[in-house]
Amino acid sequence: MATSDASLAQGRLPAAGTNEGIESSMRAMVLPPERDLNLAPKAAAQWLGVSEKTLRKWRNAKPHPIGPAFTRYGKTVVRYALSDLIAYRRTNTVRPGKGTEAGPR
Repeated sequence: MATSDASLAQGRLPAAGTNEGIESSMRAMVLPPERDLNLAPKAAAQWLGVSEKTLRKWRNAKPHPIGPAFTRYGKTVVRYALSDLIAYRRTNTVRPGKGTEAGPR
């Protein structure tokens, strides 16, 4: 069952890592920035596998926000571009054995 763009934009996303995940479909499709999907915090949190509260804490971290890039429209509306969520996940993926000293000793 494919997830439609309309349901994605409305915040109905499958959990990250499921067969219906959208990251695999994004590999084949490159959207220009003006056509990127903008997700509400609830959908972005679900896609990343964290809570909305965690995203809020990351946005409000002092002295600078942490976490994925976001766009604020006015004082209350926040959106996350899907391409930014994918980039955030890729840059924060730890691969043991690739120049790190992770693993059993």
